[in-house]
Amino acid sequence: MRIVPLTVTFQNVDNSRRSLSDLQLFLVFCHLSAQSGRVQSQTAYKRMIEYMDKYVGGAGKMPFEIIKKIIDDGKLGHFVTKGVKCGAPELNKKFFKSIINNTELDLRHVGRDELAKKINGLSLTRASMFLLFRDNKWTGAMLDRRVKNWMKDQFNEQGHPDKAASIPENPIRSKAQYEKTERDFLALAKKQGMTPKDLNLSILRQSKRTKYDRADEDRVIHGGKPYTSHWASRMSREDISLEV
Repeated sequence: MRIVPLTVTFQNVDNSRRSLSDLQLFLVFCHLSAQSGRVQSQTAYKRMIEYMDKYVGGAGKMPFEIIKKIIDDGKLGHFVTKGVKCGAPELNKKFFKSIINNTELDLRHVGRDELAKKINGLSLTRASMFLLFRDNKWTGAMLDRRVKNWMKDQFNEQGHPDKAASIPENPIRSKAQYEKTERDFLALAKKQGMTPKDLNLSILRQSKRTKYDRADEDRVIHGGKPYTSHWASRMSREDISLEV
């Protein structure tokens, strides 16, 4: 039995019947997507699936069970550099070790703060991405660059340049800063008459490059050197970071 690649689109993002295997795979994808552009993270994800399938010879095992076997066999370095082959190898090693060292986490119910705290390399934004996918009634915000750019545009159009300037340019590391920016997003969602989750998905669906985007904004650490990913100028209905 091979691992079935996970597909998440705008049409099925609200599927509440996710298997544990789906959740494990998507958590890994959330981590990979933070290190590279859409095309690179999807390619790395598929390459990882192929590596894991070959490693266990098609045996029916959960994704985390296969990763644990790879680590126990002393093959984590090879898995990261040849199987995943995306982003910073040392960061990926720490990530995979941390998910195996925290198997007590219930991915069906774990909250964002605990997930980001215990899983090495998983930011609050990517932990939010996981919850956006997992929970039908999402009441938070996945504050990636596209969402933050949209917020800036809204505040500027509403005549609040000070609020627009307060939106962080760089990935948000501080819990307090994340929650402050999230409150601003929730207020905008209320003004739009939309649920936070619907607004999040709507922004991703309609996202396009704006004046805030620059060529170097898609740069990621690739082998320790800046690497430019190639994003389409406009995302199609089915073409978002949630697709894996």
